[in-house]
Amino acid sequence: QIEEIDNNNNNNNIEENKKEENLDIKPNDKLNENKEKNMENDKENNNEENEIKKDKSEDISFLKKLKLIFSEPFFVFCVLILSTLFFIVTCVQYWASDYMLVGLEIEDEKQRLFAFSFVCLTSPTLGLIVGGYIVDKIGGYHKKGALIFCLIFSLLSDLPAIPLPLVDSFYAYGALLWILLFLGAALIPCVQGIIIACLPKEVQGSGNSFVIFFYNLLGYLPAPFVYGFLKDYFDDKDDPKKGSRIAQKVNSWSTFFITFVIIIATIFRFKKDEEYNEKMGREKTKKIEDLNDDDAIRQRESSLALNASEHMKIAEKVFNESTDEKENDKDNDNDNVKNENN
Repeated sequence: QIEEIDNNNNNNNIEENKKEENLDIKPNDKLNENKEKNMENDKENNNEENEIKKDKSEDISFLKKLKLIFSEPFFVFCVLILSTLFFIVTCVQYWASDYMLVGLEIEDEKQRLFAFSFVCLTSPTLGLIVGGYIVDKIGGYHKKGALIFCLIFSLLSDLPAIPLPLVDSFYAYGALLWILLFLGAALIPCVQGIIIACLPKEVQGSGNSFVIFFYNLLGYLPAPFVYGFLKDYFDDKDDPKKGSRIAQKVNSWSTFFITFVIIIATIFRFKKDEEYNEKMGREKTKKIEDLNDDDAIRQRESSLALNASEHMKIAEKVFNESTDEKENDKDNDNDNVKNENN
């Protein structure tokens, strides 16, 4: 009988342990299932948010994009700068060899072609590399240093542009043209970076396409026609160099327009930064005033808390003194009773 009772107890213990294990396992399975469900829900929510963002970007109409792009002044400034630069470059590509023949009277075709190809291949290439390197060293396109770099290089490009249509020496013309194209090409990476940086992300792609459209429309397209029109219009039988000289002056002195636009852009940037700094200063003063108000409130609360704690200490002292007096009275009464019993 004792053995049967022990066996029954062991079986009951085994069944209870299994039940406990099942109870321990089931909640863990439920937790894992809940975690998987939460992960799936999070993925679905993220996908929905991305789809909503895509829909919003697609919902922006063409007119709204135009407003966003052309409401940014730096975009307009950079479009004008690039259009003028490509206007000058295109005039050089089409009419430099003709100017060497008519304006400088260089009849040797090989000499003209060698000078033209050497200047057009080496000068803009080195200018692009040097300009991009300097802008990276300055700290990027977002900072004021980028506009200052553009201003300095545009002012330097005015120096060779002034005597370029006036010199009669072939070598002087080649050297001045090389310097002019080098300095102009150095501006291109910085200006294109400013275009991308000044536009919001939603409109950067369309803004880049608008830039390409406008410098093709205002730079590449009219340059050969304008130069040839001026050359023919001011052409004189007595002075065959007159027309080509005037056309070369218009082309090379267009750098002053670039400098003018960059000066306006830098002034606008500094004013914008001043306004931003004023706003930030106001916000800082508001935050300081709010902090001071919070400090004053905290000091008041702390003083009130100190007063309350002092009152509590006084009350505790009074209570302790009263309890001590009661205990002393009880002890005296007990002593008197003992004495009377004795």
